[in-house]
Amino acid sequence: MEVLLVISDYFKKMPRLNVGFDFEYKREVEEFFSPVKTHKAVELLNEIVDKLNFNYDAPIALALQLNEDFSYSKLLDYPFKTRLKSNKIVLEFLDSIPDFVEKSKFNEFYSAHKDLYSKWIEDTKKNVDPEYIIKFLTEFFKEDFNRDYVINLMPLQTRANYGVNKGNTSICNLGLKSKLVDDKIEIEFAKIEDRGGLVQHEFSHPIINPLTDKYFDAEKMPALPSEVFEKIKKSGYGSTITYINEQIIRCMTILYYDKLVGEKYEEPNIKYEENLGFIHTRQILDALKEYEKQDLPLSKYYPRILETFYKPLEVENNSGV
Repeated sequence: MEVLLVISDYFKKMPRLNVGFDFEYKREVEEFFSPVKTHKAVELLNEIVDKLNFNYDAPIALALQLNEDFSYSKLLDYPFKTRLKSNKIVLEFLDSIPDFVEKSKFNEFYSAHKDLYSKWIEDTKKNVDPEYIIKFLTEFFKEDFNRDYVINLMPLQTRANYGVNKGNTSICNLGLKSKLVDDKIEIEFAKIEDRGGLVQHEFSHPIINPLTDKYFDAEKMPALPSEVFEKIKKSGYGSTITYINEQIIRCMTILYYDKLVGEKYEEPNIKYEENLGFIHTRQILDALKEYEKQDLPLSKYYPRILETFYKPLEVENNSGV
């Protein structure tokens, strides 16, 4: 899917997610797959990008529903129905992918880069602690979900990470990042300083998002101030529900950091989130701390968390609102 995004018009429409530095692997992708830029799959993708809400997590969420032979069976409602309106062009696009794989010699390219992929995987493993992350999620949600947890690396787009469901598997998708080492750019997918907070964040989406869909009452929610909505929309949170999901999980990440490295980082993290436009950070953080005192799983307590969003904000915060 990322190869198709690179050789289509996708990054013209989503320049924010394009890799903004000289990156050899991306150059190799562009060169190797250049002969198939006129393939039907690319033409259909260009039409989808132009007409539908096919951006951020939607391409990856759709791609992860393909089988190993690039076929598909029943598509999940998200993103096919909710984001892409069950448009038949999406099915035509998916039907064209096996032929694209064959004509483009994709498997040949993939096999030639396996050593590079293995290096990225091993480097990422050094920067995350899966045991601690799963322990936090289990203890925070107060449920044993009996799920598989998979980290998927996305080396062809940046400034974006996504958490999606696939059956009984939670998938954390990590986009490309860069760092300077001896004045040379090197890439990474997870920073050691993050201690896995980003991974915990994305693994939380497959749990939090369905809860919001189930319990959120849009009629009770006051409109976000226009300046706040415009700010968060630029970061990919273009609806009230995506804002709520992201706000709650960002507060969970602050709690994660509190337990991992101490509360001295809490206030700077709150101010950072407020400055990004997440104006309910203090209130939701207080609500989550209150929840932690309760003898209830989050799935039962969740409507009370949502009540926090229905109340008008009465104090000025770091966002200026």
